Formats: sequence, C-alpha cells, structure tokens
Amino acid sequence: MHGEYYRVSDSESETEKIYEQNPDVFLTRIYKYYYGGGYTNMILSSIINILSILFFIFFTAFLFTCVIYDNLFMCSQEIPEQCQIITFQNLKTMHWFTIIYIIICTVYFISKICSLFYIFKNYMSIKRFYEDTLGISDFELGTITWSNVVSRITTINEQNNIFTCVSDLNPHNIANIIMRKENYLVAMHNKDIINFTVPFFGNRLYTHSVEWCVNYCIINSLFDLDMKLKHKFLSQHNHIIANNISDLNRRFRIIGIVYLIFMPFILVYTIIHTMFTYGEKIYHNPSEIGLRRWTTDAIWKFREFNELQHVVDERLRLGSKYTNKYLEQFSNKYLDLISRYVIFVLGSVLITMFLFTLINEYATLHLYSFAGKSALWWFGILGAIIALSKKFVVTKKMFYPHLMMNKVARFIHYIPVEWEQNADTKFVKIEFEKYYKYQIMIVLEDIIGTMLIPYFLISEAPKFTPSILELVREFTKEIDQVGYVCEFAMFDFTRNGDVDYGCATITNPYRRCNDGKLEKSYINFKLNNPRWIHQALQQNKLLDSNVIRQCQGPPNEHLKDEYRTYVEMHRSNSVIDLQDIEAQKGLFHTTNNIDTIQNTSSPTTTDDEISDTSISTNHYRLLNAYAQDKKNSTNNDIVINV
Repeated sequence: MHGEYYRVSDSESETEKIYEQNPDVFLTRIYKYYYGGGYTNMILSSIINILSILFFIFFTAFLFTCVIYDNLFMCSQEIPEQCQIITFQNLKTMHWFTIIYIIICTVYFISKICSLFYIFKNYMSIKRFYEDTLGISDFELGTITWSNVVSRITTINEQNNIFTCVSDLNPHNIANIIMRKENYLVAMHNKDIINFTVPFFGNRLYTHSVEWCVNYCIINSLFDLDMKLKHKFLSQHNHIIANNISDLNRRFRIIGIVYLIFMPFILVYTIIHTMFTYGEKIYHNPSEIGLRRWTTDAIWKFREFNELQHVVDERLRLGSKYTNKYLEQFSNKYLDLISRYVIFVLGSVLITMFLFTLINEYATLHLYSFAGKSALWWFGILGAIIALSKKFVVTKKMFYPHLMMNKVARFIHYIPVEWEQNADTKFVKIEFEKYYKYQIMIVLEDIIGTMLIPYFLISEAPKFTPSILELVREFTKEIDQVGYVCEFAMFDFTRNGDVDYGCATITNPYRRCNDGKLEKSYINFKLNNPRWIHQALQQNKLLDSNVIRQCQGPPNEHLKDEYRTYVEMHRSNSVIDLQDIEAQKGLFHTTNNIDTIQNTSSPTTTDDEISDTSISTNHYRLLNAYAQDKKNSTNNDIVINV
C-alpha cells in the first residue's frame, strides 16, 4: 500500500549513510522531527526560544543594574524627587554578581544558537526523508499518526532494505531503539530505585532540575554518543562492577560540586524565569494559582515501557479531566464557607468603589483609601483575591469517588488495590495529591530542588548507585540487529510476567515489574500499534487463559443500561441513589481477545462520558481486578469495576 510514496532518492547519499551506519540516531531524529511538528516548526521554536533568552538576559541586567529600588519603595506625591527609579549610569559600575550572571546566561545563549545550527544541519536530511521517501510534508505531519509513519518506514525498508543493520524493522524494534534510554528510567522508577527525599521532612522530591541531573549523571554515563549501552556496565566481574560504582559516584560528586558553585546564579535564573513565565498568567487570571498538573515524578511513575512521549503526554492530559473531578469529591467545607464570606465582603467593597467611579471618574485615579493606595490599586488586588477565592467554592454536590477513580485509572494505568478499595477516604486523596499538585507547589518544589541538588548528588545519589548498575546489568538483553535494550521492554511474559496480573507462567519475583507494569505496557503498546504481533502470541504464552476467557465473555446489557441511566441523571443534576449503583457494579467485558486487540479504541483518543466498551478501560480494569482476586484468593471470578 502507498507504494507511490516509498522510493529512495538518489541524492540522499548522506542520509543513507546515516541510517545504514547508525539507525539509532536516524530513527531518534525521525521521531523528534515528528514530535517537534516538522522542520519549520522546530526552527521557528528554536529561534523564538533564542530571542526569549536574549530578552531575558538584557531585561534581568536592566532590573539588576538600572532600577533604584530605594526610590521605588520611597516614591510618593510628597517627595516627587524620589520617584526617579530608572538610571543607566549604574551600567558603568555593574556588580560582580551581575557580571558573572550575565556571562553564564550568555554561554547558555550561545549553546542555544549552536543547537539551532545543529537542527539546520542534521534535520534537513530528515525533512527530505519525510518528503521524498515517505511522502509526508510538514503540513501533513500535524494530522498523521505516528503509527502511520512507522508503517511507511517498515514498508519502505521491506522494499528497499534501507536499514541494512536492522532488517526486521517492526514497530516494537523501532520503539525499543528510540526509547533505549527512557526504558531504563521507567524501570528505575518502577523499582523505586531513584528516591530523593527532602532532609528532615522525608518528602519525595523529583523536579525538572533533579530530572536533568539524573539524565546527565546516570543516563549519559551509561550510553555512548551513538546511543549504545557501554559494554563495561554489563560485566559480571566484581572488580569491574566496583570500578563502575566508583566512577558513577565520582561523577555524582563532581557534578554536585560544580552545581554548588553555580547554584546562586542558577537559583536566581530559576526564580526570575518562573516569575516571568507565570506572572502574566496569574495577573490576567488569578484563579490559575489553584490549577493542578502532574508532577515530574508522576509522569515517570505512570509512563510505560516503549511508550513514546506524545502518547504519554496525551494520555495524562486526558486523565487530568477526571483527576480534577476525583479531587473535587473531597470538598473542604470550612474553606468553602470562608471563601464565600471573603467573596461577599470584598465583592461588596469592589462594587461600591465601582459605583463611586460611575458617579465621578476622578475618584478612580485620585481617591486614596487605606495604606495610601488609590482606588485603581485596590481594584486589582480585590479582583485577584475574589478570583482566587472562587477556586475554593464547592459547586459539586454528588459524591461518587469510586466512579471517578475508575475513570482516572483508565488513563494513568496506575491504581493500587488500596486506592480502589478506599477511594472515598482522605488518606487515598492525600496519597493521590502527591502525583497531582497545585502548580504553585510544583514551582516552589522546583526552586527548593535547585537548592538541594548538590546535597542529593553528593550525599543521596551514591546510596542507590549499586542498585542502578545492578538493574542495568541484570535486566539488559541483547536483541539481534537491535542491540542492548531493557529486558522489560521486550514484553517477555515467560521471564518477567506477574501471575497476579494474568501471566500464565510463574516467574521469579525478582524479575517482575511492580503493579503489573509489564502487562499494562504491552496492552498500551498494542493499542497504539494494532498491526504489530508479538512473536509469542501464536504460542499462547502471554496471559492466563482465565483472563482471556473473561475478556471473551458477553457484555451485561442490563448493567450497561444502569450505568447509562446514572450518567444521564448526573448530567441533568438529578438526585440518584449511588448505593444502588455501587451494589450493581457490572462485569463489562469486551468481545475481543486480549491477544488480538484491534484498533477500535485507544486510551489516548477516547474521551467520552460512557466508555463501557472501551478496550483500554476494560483491560486495565481487568488486570487490576485479576491481581486483587489473586491476592485475596476468595473466588475465581474476575470483577471489572467501571
């Protein structure tokens, strides 16, 4: 199919040289090109980023040097001579801290310019490959799916054998090559190896800055410039293992010391950049302070093996909708009453001042009230407080946390049994909030993380260095024509499967993933790559026959009608007895075998209120229910909570 697109241009000798000698680099660039939205979008994004950094350097230098802050605080009508708050004379006597700060920012600016030239040079060949070989323009790139891109790549490889190093180029091998590094990070987070905690508080802290340090110190040390795993980390000799541990610990200490030296400048940059990024949003919409988003730790906790970045982005974005609804179930009545009172009082004051303005506009500009502030100043402050208070006013009256938790699980694919059984408790709500926090809290944690990174790298990181290297050493598998990859990413259920999640073979607990990550990753990958067939599928060695049989069971139409009635009544804000619905939790089954999932539903595209036939929902619910049933050992039936 699409035979007219699959032709190799004779002028692309340089491109052919790249994908013949190093398919890792070439395929990774192909995906980055897709994720970045095409050549023009990548260039434009880089240019805008460079211009933003340039503005940031000049503007921060202006704020540090040219603003007289003493006059800014002392300026008043009584002393007009102190209202001169800007002067450019101080540029001649710039403080040493400001000079070093500008130099560091300039170096960062130059590195971004180099990255722009890198995109110009290396991604032009990718653009030609997309247009001439795959027949996909930058305009079409915004509407085509990645699975379609992969299908075209595999087809042209079968016809022309352009990837001579990887003859069997299927979606699974492509994902393993592109996510060769990321799969190890997913495994480390699944095994809870990387665990930075705040001293004296014990709270887990994994911010963007900490993530950058982990990638630079750990991942970059494990792989060479060609994205290949270094052979020395696979050695079983004790002296080589000891040397690897020593080398990685030394890397932690060196980066920690360097970070400690530059930390004041990095901290200033982080604070000012955060203020500029969120200041305008909060100014125009103060209620954004009350918005939440997934933490960096949650993204890696929920990410699955071979799950590309655009898939996890869309999955968690859709999951945010029901996550917010779940957290809205636990309203703080005290905060609700206080917020309503604040809105009433401040709203009354605000409307009174507005009426004064209608009578005489002179009052808005020249009427001074409390603390010597004008009415215009109070308009802005009171409006911001009212907008923020509205975020804490309770508008939902119905209480259905179990239903919302099930909807959340449909997207994040991580719901411990304790959360399912106690979704209506404050304990689960607090645990859940650790992964979905207020934006302002994430910003503050990022600033705190910037200050704690030297402590993490010098003191904490060496504690789990042996575990990191052990995971790489014990869970690395060499695949013909692909190279060394994380063993979990191969979906080998006979070696790494979990019987609690339907694996047909009892495996060594040491080699299993936590929380059924392997089984869920396989389902997610199959949903996004419906044409791919696992080699072990034909041998029926993947999942327990009980799981397959339950998936083939007929749907319970009566319970589907009950659920639909519930949703319709909820939409009309009618009163409904939820206990009756809870007492009739249904067995919503799909008619498809779990090993032959078709592309009829996807966790990244389904966003309906009623999803009783969603393959993604039912299979993830089935796996969790199956695990719960195996652990409780109370009966042989599998209950799927929808």
